[in-house]
Amino acid sequence: MCSPILSQGRNSKVSPRCRFNYAMMLLLLGVVSTTALGQTIVYVDANATGPVFDGSSWCNAYQDLQQALAVAGVDTEVRVAQGVYKPGTSGDREATFAIPSGSIINGSYQGCGTLDPDARDFVLFETILNGDQNGDDGLNFNNRLENVYHVVTTHNVSAATVIDGFTISGGYANGTNFGASPASRDQGSGVNNYLGFPTVSNCKITDNYSVNHGAFNDHGKATLIGCELRGNKSGNVAAGLYMHFSVDTTVTNCSFYDNVTAGRGGGAYLKGDSSPTFTGCLFSGNSGLLGGGMYSDSNNSPTLTNCTFDSNIAGPGAGRGAGLYTLSSIISMTGCSFQRNSGNDNDDDDSGGGAIYGEGSTLAIDQSDFVANRAHATGFTGGGGVYLISSSATMTQCLFDNNSSSRYGGALRIAESSTISVSDCVFTGNSSYYNAIIITISSAEFSRCLLTAC
Repeated sequence: MCSPILSQGRNSKVSPRCRFNYAMMLLLLGVVSTTALGQTIVYVDANATGPVFDGSSWCNAYQDLQQALAVAGVDTEVRVAQGVYKPGTSGDREATFAIPSGSIINGSYQGCGTLDPDARDFVLFETILNGDQNGDDGLNFNNRLENVYHVVTTHNVSAATVIDGFTISGGYANGTNFGASPASRDQGSGVNNYLGFPTVSNCKITDNYSVNHGAFNDHGKATLIGCELRGNKSGNVAAGLYMHFSVDTTVTNCSFYDNVTAGRGGGAYLKGDSSPTFTGCLFSGNSGLLGGGMYSDSNNSPTLTNCTFDSNIAGPGAGRGAGLYTLSSIISMTGCSFQRNSGNDNDDDDSGGGAIYGEGSTLAIDQSDFVANRAHATGFTGGGGVYLISSSATMTQCLFDNNSSSRYGGALRIAESSTISVSDCVFTGNSSYYNAIIITISSAEFSRCLLTAC
């Protein structure tokens, strides 16, 4: 991300080191400009001054993003200046920014009236796509009934489609459910992707509400790079990211903060038969009854590399898997960290798997750390670090430190016909009422492990 030397306003000078430079020189042809390779560039700026507003330059830009999308397509780049853009007018909840297939939509430019209008900065020159038609959104998702169902839609778009550098907020998907269909209005409040292959990068998806299926609803095969999903809410599943059947979504260097659902998968929910990859991602402060950070449903095979699950919550109620809940899935995990994840501490609730709760699953966990995770167990669950039931797991070169359970298995609780192989791992400072490691009706093998102060 560019960080200008000087404090920026619309008329401030920007250091040349912070300018967003394109390799090809722009040629002015008619009402639009094109690159030497023939790619059309269309400009959008809510503060364009004219005298014409035809998208041909920053000060002659369209003031409405919808106008630019209407003329965009393959080999079109749309550049959008800082400001707030709404997909429709009050009362039109069906309005959405429908991204044309093959187009490149770039935001966070400094825009008209500045020394360097092509300068980009995702913080200083924030471009907001907002679904609040009346401009009256309140805290805790109040005053949202006129908001659009989907702020952005990417239906049947090709892999050449790019959305880069936007804040996407204010979607309110509380409408009719028609299942796995783009006609559904209860899901994908921020971005609704249906049979599309877009790349969404450097975007902040925040403050969106869906009855189902998340602020980012992927019924296709999206690529997310450097995005932040924060403060979204769902009434059922996946407040942040939802992946439907048979998708191989790729998520790289993305952050999931403070997303909340009453059901499964506060940060992310993986539906059956999917093989997504998460690399360098952070899940922090998310909550859900099952899988505060992430929920992996039946027949998934996700790969997690260098990901962090920090301070996620399983609850309210008898939650399971504050960091990760996996049901009948095959999980491959390398270099991950689970820290300070916990079940609900209500005395009447029985939480299990402070970091991971695995049911009927196969897990391969390598070079990963489990630190200060907690299960508030009142029954037979527990497992401050990991709880496994009817599952198999291999753990290699892992650290279990200072995990706790109020009842069984501060570090590990292995139950009901599970099989586990643990090698070259360190267990230190873990605590519970009944031992740091509890194994019942299961098979376990430990080799070259260090257990201290348990």
